[in-house]
Amino acid sequence: MNGRLLLLAALAAAATGQECDYYSNNHCLKSPETVSTTVPFTPLFSAAPTFVYGVDELDSNDIETARDKDMFSIPAAYSGPVLKVAWWLEYDNKTVNLDRAQNRHYYAFAMETSSTNGVGGGANGCADLLGTECVRNLKEVVASRTFAASYVLGGMGYVMGQLAERPLRNLSCPEDIFGNTPSSLSAIQDAQLPLYLDGFDEFATIRDDGLITTPPPPGNASFTHVSGQFRYRTLEAHRAQGLVAVTVSWPAVDAVVGEPLNYTMDDVTVETACLRLGAAGGTGGGNGGGGENAAPRYRVGGGLVVAVVGALVIML
Repeated sequence: MNGRLLLLAALAAAATGQECDYYSNNHCLKSPETVSTTVPFTPLFSAAPTFVYGVDELDSNDIETARDKDMFSIPAAYSGPVLKVAWWLEYDNKTVNLDRAQNRHYYAFAMETSSTNGVGGGANGCADLLGTECVRNLKEVVASRTFAASYVLGGMGYVMGQLAERPLRNLSCPEDIFGNTPSSLSAIQDAQLPLYLDGFDEFATIRDDGLITTPPPPGNASFTHVSGQFRYRTLEAHRAQGLVAVTVSWPAVDAVVGEPLNYTMDDVTVETACLRLGAAGGTGGGNGGGGENAAPRYRVGGGLVVAVVGALVIML
């Protein structure tokens, strides 16, 4: 293992153990039900990382404490179930590629959908869930937004946030795929804003000028790669939700307003993988392989307890 990969391993190993506390740490799940599958993320990883989606059912004490501390907006009139959802990537540090010659940015996010289609087919299970035309449309939209982000202060975090606020409705995709914002108590159970990386963060940046933002250490239930979001429905109802994981990479170039970029949308790589929490009806074990039609894996329970360690910017 070279020095840069040793640094990644040291970050994970040095993280101190901690208990998941929803009121001081929004990057953990206490005892989630999870589903996972592999998703391509090249050339950052030489082997596809495992995308894990976790859903935790809050007990009455968690809900009441959250309401008392105003941690998230639960209307006073709402007395139904509350779930917390998040995702993370699991991978072997030896598969991380920090070769500066790649000169690329990396981003990842996930979207829920109420599509009742099965998970399977091409595009890593998304062709059946969304339809091949939707997958094509989705990749085109993400690529165009990524291209536009090169000119925008705040980059991908900003442009994808705008997409969540004003979802596109003219795609050949399920209407709810980009989420929606609840405007009333009756609508709150339908809210499912996309699970984006925090703020304006990217998952990683590997530049040929030596400015490197390494990926975070491998995630687990106690170190999720996104802030948890809350869903207002039963766990049983949520198991019917489909999930679309998306990874994006594009050239790391400095944009100048008024001048054309020296790359095109064809240089933006967008990959998808789809899964559903309750699709297999079982827990534990599963398929650890990759590939275009890799089957999701299912399990219940938390992972290792690791403190949150952010991405590190280093000069190489």
